[in-house]
Amino acid sequence: METDLLWGRHVDPSSGRERFGVFAERWLEARDLRPRTRDTYASQLAHILDELEPVELRKITPSAVRAWHGRLSKSGLRYGELTGLTRRHVDIEGRSLRVDQALSFVKGQGPTPGPPKSAAAHRTVVIPGGVAELLAAHIEEHVAADPDALVFTLVKDSPRVNRYFAPYWKKALTEAGIDESIRFHDLRHHAATSAATAGASLREIMARMGHASSDASLRYLNASARRDEEIADAMERRMAGELERQPNGTP
Repeated sequence: METDLLWGRHVDPSSGRERFGVFAERWLEARDLRPRTRDTYASQLAHILDELEPVELRKITPSAVRAWHGRLSKSGLRYGELTGLTRRHVDIEGRSLRVDQALSFVKGQGPTPGPPKSAAAHRTVVIPGGVAELLAAHIEEHVAADPDALVFTLVKDSPRVNRYFAPYWKKALTEAGIDESIRFHDLRHHAATSAATAGASLREIMARMGHASSDASLRYLNASARRDEEIADAMERRMAGELERQPNGTP
């Protein structure tokens, strides 16, 4: 321990009991940042604090971060559909999101709301109870009372367009220990695959994901079927191994 102190490697065991919210506030205050950069960091931290603020640092593991990250992916909405959500699109009691617009960057106009990708993309998506609770807390803390106020924004309630969000996404992947090749859109693929493995039919996946044709939805059903085959083969190998370990091959 004396050597660690000498070389500055010693870590106070009690530091792990500090809440993430307290640590994050101190971390931000200690940074030498320009005002606009500080506002950006504060805005990004706010979304993390919704979930992790009371958690002790020692309890924030890579698996915990991935679990939090996974809950945010359950809606399966496209990036523009998520960033185009306003208060009036969210029904917390009904645990649903109504998609009737999407946000995109239009040259010469900037962030602009417009219709979703296709007629099929106009839909209502039910979200898990845990996600609804997170969303309710986020809206209460960070979203203006105006029914047309955007649910997800950047600094000073500016629209969250992908071109500005990408650097933060890459940084989040790095800090969570996730492959940097993972795209935000891959969360949508994850949601569709989860629906397929949960037993959703082709029509149900199409409705939930807003697919105009069955081709895209079939990919997820096929992936689910292949995974089921892998599980069955693994079960067979395990049972065969257990039988071989029994005397005379009897259970």
